[in-house]
This record gives sequence, structure tokens and C-alpha cells, in this order.
Amino acid sequence: MADEIKTDEVVAENVTVGPVKEVVDQEEKKYTDKDLNDKISARVAKELERARSELLKQAGVKDVDELAKLKELQDAQLTEAEKTAKALAEREAELAEIKQKATIAEARAEAMVQGIAPEKIERVIKLIGAYEGETTAEKIAGFIKENPEFVKRAGIQDLGVKSGGDTISEEERLLALARKGAGLA
Repeated sequence: MADEIKTDEVVAENVTVGPVKEVVDQEEKKYTDKDLNDKISARVAKELERARSELLKQAGVKDVDELAKLKELQDAQLTEAEKTAKALAEREAELAEIKQKATIAEARAEAMVQGIAPEKIERVIKLIGAYEGETTAEKIAGFIKENPEFVKRAGIQDLGVKSGGDTISEEERLLALARKGAGLA
């Protein structure tokens, strides 16, 4: 072992300090800011491309163009769904309007049947909403009970229709008016 140590010492004696400095200088390459930015940009671009391809693979598409086509298809389907929803909303609004008109017509006929003065029918229809009852007839009856002044009263003059010396009752007359108003007579 003593011989080996001497050999190392000899090699150390033969080596000069100058050439070692040159080797160290050559190994330490200096980068400019531009060089560093270029290397960083290249590395980031490579990582972005890798991440993009992973995301596309997870989405089940091959490339960005196929993803764009898929999005356009979804938008077209969504547009169809929106069109259908809009048409449905319009039909529901029409149905609600028709139901409201039918309810008002029913209330008018019932008000006539129950003896409400014709000039007061519209006001009664507006006011009966607050009264209890399942049907319009029940609501109008409750209204008349609290507001009898809305009922048309037969005074001194006979309001019935004469036919051969006989008069029809007030109830029959109102039913005839209701039928006429509803287009049944």
C-alpha cells in the first residue's frame, strides 16, 4: 500500500495548477437571461402540451378540433331544449289565460243565477275572491249573505215577462237571462 500512495503523490506532483483552472472554467457555462427564459418557456410549453393531451384523453376525444365539434353539438342540443322550454312556457301561459276566462264566465253566469244586479256583476266577481267556498256558487252565496244590496230586488214594478196574463217567476227570468248570456237560448 505504501507504493500506491507514492504513485498518487507523483501524479499530484506532475499536474500543474493552470490546466485545472481551464477545465473548471469550461465546465461552468454561463447563461444569459434570454437563454434561461427560452429554456423555461420550452419546458413550460412541453408540460402544457402533456397536460392538454392528458385532459383530452380523459374527455374521450382525440384532439382540440374534436372537442370543439363536441361542444357545438352540445350547444345545439341545449338550444333545442331551450326552444322546447320556451314553447312549453307559452302553452302554459295560454292555458292559464283560458282557465281564467272560463272561471270569470262561470262566475258571471252564477252571479246572474243568484240574482246579482247586472250592472254590479263585474264588481262582485272581483270581490268574491276573498270569500270562503270551494265553488264559485258558494263564494257568491257568502258574498250575498254579507252584501244583500248587490241583489236585484223586485220593487213595485213587475219585472217578470208576461205571457197570456201569466208572469214567470224571478228565478225563471234570471235563468233565461243566464242562458241567453251564455248563448244557450
